[in-house]
Amino acid sequence: MATIYCVEDDDGIRELITCALKTGGYEVSSFAEAKSFEEGLRRKIPSLILLDIMLPGKDGLKILSELKAGMYADIPVIMLTARSTELDKVNGLEAGADDYITKPFGIMELLSRVKAVLRRAGGTGSAAAEQYIVANLVLDAPKHKVTVGEKDVVFHEDPTVNRWLILMMDINNDNKLDSQDLYYLLLYIAMHGAGIKATWSDVLKN
Repeated sequence: MATIYCVEDDDGIRELITCALKTGGYEVSSFAEAKSFEEGLRRKIPSLILLDIMLPGKDGLKILSELKAGMYADIPVIMLTARSTELDKVNGLEAGADDYITKPFGIMELLSRVKAVLRRAGGTGSAAAEQYIVANLVLDAPKHKVTVGEKDVVFHEDPTVNRWLILMMDINNDNKLDSQDLYYLLLYIAMHGAGIKATWSDVLKN
């Protein structure tokens, strides 16, 4: 099931969107401003973000530019806003938005555009959501990579570890990591971070 984050400061519109998306079969989390949204991102990566422009504090265009400049750049974003001039749309799309819907909008139109953007992003958007976060460590299953902060983790001493996700997913046959997989990987990263020389096989023996 695709997870969608809705960032909208109007309570009525936010509740309407949330209800419509849940009825459409999506998992939804909604936020009224940037701070709570950013906290939500650290807990779970969504499949798609619905983002209003006129928000209290940090506005939607600022949030969008930060998303596209960092580790969340691959998450598709649909702008939801009352700003309907051609220049507003161009600014949003050039900043990295995948689509732009002006208010007022119909629920059927919203669901149709969400479906279309998720399809372009890869099916239901599960590729964007299949990430595991522990503090500032992100395990990205579709991309088969690990990042700490915004830096890729590369194991020069043991280059075969760069295929760890492929191997694990072949074994599990479900494209997901189980808790034991995560334990071994985190242990391996911690050992390298502490300067302990160890191979992947050494970790699996523990």
